[in-house]
Order: sequence, then C-alpha cells, then structure tokens
Amino acid sequence: MEVLPSPRREIRAEVDRLVGRALDAVGASFGEPEDFGVMSTHGFVDPDGHGLGVLRMSGTPAP
Repeated sequence: MEVLPSPRREIRAEVDRLVGRALDAVGASFGEPEDFGVMSTHGFVDPDGHGLGVLRMSGTPAP
C-alpha cells in the first residue's frame, strides 16, 4: 500500500508554483494537473520514486 501525501494550498497559482519548483528539481510529474472546479490537484515524483500531490480546495464540497 502506498500513501500519496497532498499538502493543501489556497490558491491554484500556489499549487502550480510548488509543483513547478518540484519539477525543476526532480523533473518527474505524477500525472496531469486536474481541475474539478472546487478542487484542483497536481503531483510529482520524488527522486526515490514516491508520489506527492498538491491540493487546492475552495468552497464547500457537496454533501
């Protein structure tokens, strides 16, 4: 079993900036960025091959 840690950011630009910095340093994306309206996510793979994601959530999800 693997866990995907996903730090949360409030603004989409912060997600893009953080992932961009990681990609510059590591160079491997974990899939494509996804935007679901109230939530967006993007991830990267660290040098050891572990996936990490960054999450932005705004508003309240539907029940």
